[in-house]
Amino acid sequence: GAKAKRDIMHLSSKDISKARDEVSKNLTPSTANMMVKVIRTALNQALRDGFIDTNEANKVTLIKCHEKVNRRPFSLREIRRLLKAADFEWQGIIMCGLYTGLRISDIALLTWENLDLGNAVLTLESQKTERQMDIPIAPRLKQYFDELPAGDDPTAPLFPSVYARRIANKTSGPTSAQFRKIMVKAGLAEARTHNTTGKGRGAKREVSKLSFHCLRHTATSMLKNAGVSDAVARDIIGHDSEAISRQYTHIDMTAKRKAIESLPDIL
Repeated sequence: GAKAKRDIMHLSSKDISKARDEVSKNLTPSTANMMVKVIRTALNQALRDGFIDTNEANKVTLIKCHEKVNRRPFSLREIRRLLKAADFEWQGIIMCGLYTGLRISDIALLTWENLDLGNAVLTLESQKTERQMDIPIAPRLKQYFDELPAGDDPTAPLFPSVYARRIANKTSGPTSAQFRKIMVKAGLAEARTHNTTGKGRGAKREVSKLSFHCLRHTATSMLKNAGVSDAVARDIIGHDSEAISRQYTHIDMTAKRKAIESLPDIL
């Protein structure tokens, strides 16, 4: 409206809060919160450039996100169906998610530099948490890596197609969408159509209870079911908690390897 033509210095926290509440009526709380965060960033730059005296967005609180999707782990039967529906590259990605608990963004960016086949260890820094991780490679996953044609370039990706897609898009969205197609082919998800639902693009999306992230839940569940201690499981999966401090707790590689080797063979 008319406010759009006014100087940015007239933008108030009340205006931003009202916009946040309007967005949250039709979209998720996280989407409304993201809008507030984007405005904060823009106004911080305006503050540095001298266009405003204070960042009004800093006075706006974020909405508490009560809605959570109850994701569940895959069963071993479902894992086998996924592997049967996937091509060779995606078979490796699925097994990597299952036996390491790594996020799809971390797996997509793996190169030969991250892989130590001699010691059967994956070494990487998590994209999300910036945590340095050393994960023993399960026998079934090592068998897959042994079958990969190794080149002379240590920076070459382990999963070239997915790596290229991740680099081109700078997000894991398209890669996750590709995994969903595998789930559809395996009969674990319904195909999405372009038919209108009458809700419009601004409506809340229905989130599936199964996704690639569920492999992370599966890995955690398998470790716990195998009797692995909570501390070892957290170190392998990369979960942080107040009870386990990275600065003061170090999990021995022998303990982690024993935990990984206790996981069931999916084939």
